[in-house]
Amino acid sequence: MLKYKHFPMDVRERISQIIEIKKLNKNSFSKKVGIQPQTLHHILKGRQTYPSYQVLEKIALTFTDINLRWLITGEGNMILPPQQTFQYKELEEELPSQTSDLPLYTTKNIRIPIEELTEITQKGNNPDNYNNLPFLSLPSFILNNDTFHLCTQVNDNSMFPTLPFQSYLIVSQVSNKKENISNNDIYIVIDNCKNIFIRRIRKSLKKNTIICISDNPNKSLYPDITLSLNEIDSIWHFEMLLSADLPTSLTATNNIETLQNDISDIKNTLRKFLNSEK
Repeated sequence: MLKYKHFPMDVRERISQIIEIKKLNKNSFSKKVGIQPQTLHHILKGRQTYPSYQVLEKIALTFTDINLRWLITGEGNMILPPQQTFQYKELEEELPSQTSDLPLYTTKNIRIPIEELTEITQKGNNPDNYNNLPFLSLPSFILNNDTFHLCTQVNDNSMFPTLPFQSYLIVSQVSNKKENISNNDIYIVIDNCKNIFIRRIRKSLKKNTIICISDNPNKSLYPDITLSLNEIDSIWHFEMLLSADLPTSLTATNNIETLQNDISDIKNTLRKFLNSEK
């Protein structure tokens, strides 16, 4: 068995157990699952934070006797009983009530296209541009059915640890009007130059201006960015994180930094006001 001495047993080591029990090597496993050998190597060596949703899905579809709950969390047995073998199928159109404590939902599911961030910069916010793509299907009571949603992947560490690199997000379309932006919520912002910012947004005291703030404490790599609403091509509100790992909450340091930025903004505004009165 492949063993890892530098971290406790996690999803990476459970993948190595599947490779062993299926009597495969890393190359044959990669080929059978349909991923690049280099991707598997990075996962097993810990160079990638954790396997992506797509990798886990491919493993589950390839080895239907493997307990997906065990693979993701380590809970339960590795091999499913024959009658519980995992079957991949689309969600039913109607979601029946499961218990008397739950309301009866009869609304249809929402199809959420899966697209890369770089493609979103080209396609913009027109839903017609996202036809014929792979999609997720979620019950409409989880998300607002009146809003267009997308699923995309985090492309940097600007929001780490809140949003880990390569985790999947579900986002909803928002108009770039200041009244439609919620203070301190997370957004994907694409400017007119097609630059992509996944940031927590704070409304500036300046008219029609927002400040994009990174949760990553390394401000030299991920500085705060001030944008005019006129500079924004499209904006998407973060709704849901699809991840096998529970994200870490904001640190006290980030909260203090936010407070310091607020105070600095107020000081600058007061200074300008006092200068104008002279």
